Formats: sequence, structure tokens, C-alpha cells
Amino acid sequence: MQIRKLIMLLLLLLTFKGTACDCVLSMWVHMANAKMVFVGEVIGVRNLRDSIGLYEIEFKVIRWLKGEQKTTKCKVYEEDLYAAGCGIGFDMGVEYEVYVRPWPAAPESQLLSVNTCSDTHRLAETWNDANQVYIDTTKAYIDTTKIK
Repeated sequence: MQIRKLIMLLLLLLTFKGTACDCVLSMWVHMANAKMVFVGEVIGVRNLRDSIGLYEIEFKVIRWLKGEQKTTKCKVYEEDLYAAGCGIGFDMGVEYEVYVRPWPAAPESQLLSVNTCSDTHRLAETWNDANQVYIDTTKAYIDTTKIK
């Protein structure tokens, strides 16, 4: 009887789909929550902790949308691209719209962070604000907060 319960529990756990990084918020919520928002081109990606995966991404700022507007370069940090599945995986020379927040583990520090839940995305991937549908080549998310 115990083995049967254990097998059922294992089957239940193995078929459960984790959704830690399924973040569905309006672009306007992301804009309001972000400390800075800019359009920029990736000019550097550096792994700061080889085995753990803390990445420093340097951008050449093309256009500021919110926040600091004097600098032409900005460094942001991203953690654990593959372990948690929340990383973005920036590509050199590609332009992104970047939504920056204080580093979650140390919000009082000057470190700025990005992840998939911040709505940072390649410029080819955009929001259709009329319908609140995120346009992506692989997925479509509907913002249910706007549905009446």
C-alpha cells in the first residue's frame, strides 16, 4: 500500500509543470515597476561566476524611455540563465528593449537586474497594446487583468 501511494505521488510530481517564470503582466505594469527602461544594443556579455552563472551585460544605449538619460552605456546583471529558466540569454550586437530593476537579493545596492519577468525583450518581439497580447514567434500570452 505504501509503495502504491509513493508511485502515485511520484507520478503526480513528475507530471506537474512548473511555471516559475510564466510572467503575464501588461507592458504598462512593467514600465511602472522598472527603475529604468531603454532601448540598447548588447556590446558585452561577461560571466562573473563561471559555475553559478551571474552575467554582466553591457549595453550601448540607443534611446532612454524612463530613468537615467545622461549615459550612453549601461550595465545590468542577470543570474542563472539555465538553472531557473528565468534568464534571457542576451546576444551580442542585438538590440533589446530593457526594463531594469534593482537587484532582488540586494535592492539597496547599485546593481541593476533583468530577467524574463521584467519584459526585457528583443526589439523584434513587441506588445500589441490594443489587445494586451504579447507577440512572440513561439508563444502568445494574454493579459487577463484587462479582460472584463
